[in-house]
Amino acid sequence: MKLFGIEKNQRYVIYTIFGIRFSIRKRKVKLDDLQKEVEMLRNIMNCCIDITKVPPAKGELREIQLECAKLLARVKQICENNNLTYWLDFGTLIGAVRHKGFVPWDDDIDICMLRDDYEKILPILKEEFKDSDFYIRERAPVMNYYQIRIINKHCERIGLDIFPVDKYNRGALSQEEKESLTNKIRSAVKIFHSEYTQKRFSGELIQKAKSDMKKIQQEKVLDNKECAEANPALFYGIDYPHRYKMLVFDYDDMFPLTTLKFEGETYPCPNMYDKYLRILYGDYMALPEKYSYE
Repeated sequence: MKLFGIEKNQRYVIYTIFGIRFSIRKRKVKLDDLQKEVEMLRNIMNCCIDITKVPPAKGELREIQLECAKLLARVKQICENNNLTYWLDFGTLIGAVRHKGFVPWDDDIDICMLRDDYEKILPILKEEFKDSDFYIRERAPVMNYYQIRIINKHCERIGLDIFPVDKYNRGALSQEEKESLTNKIRSAVKIFHSEYTQKRFSGELIQKAKSDMKKIQQEKVLDNKECAEANPALFYGIDYPHRYKMLVFDYDDMFPLTTLKFEGETYPCPNMYDKYLRILYGDYMALPEKYSYE
């Protein structure tokens, strides 16, 4: 079955999307009209297609996914051996919930860890992957993105990202307080980026930047207060400029962790994963507005 394609004849453009064919008569159209037609097609697809039944990727993309899955299984073992807590997140979590594996057009792995375990795992990973086909990156090459990334030396599309999650100094925040804290996080990100405008810099400067980043977060986001709550609110730190509308979550959204299947293995996932994903993405069970497929 042909999943995607575009054909043209003298009168029509024929689209094949997930095996369903749509034809649109050729004519000069304004951008607004074209966007309306695309949205109409998307609405039709959402009515006709069960996204959980979309077949997995094939070819090169599937090979990359399977190599990423092997890497995830290895990181799982490392975490278990060292009593470190992690969970599937972002697109990988959507894949586990919706497809029990990769989103068919996705090609990497995302996991999260609380800050204490996140800092512990970095030297462990450097030792575990020493003299291997992988290397550990602490900062993106030309951007102030400081998530830990494990990357295959021979194919950089094979990789795994680890993002830190921080504890706030209070729990049971109202929606207004969560929105206010999200704005403070975004402001702190801007302050940090304004102080570190260099695109490429040395490993020594990376360590200084990470130290300054912690100071900015402690002052601007945490108001220099320590966390004394048993179940504090959780938030995405300023290491990475997440573009989600909300960056703050209830402790109970995450913990206690539950488990889901991903590519045949069982992995930890957020406790309230449906609520959590809807906060991040809205209707994550609908077809995305943008995707690629190989």
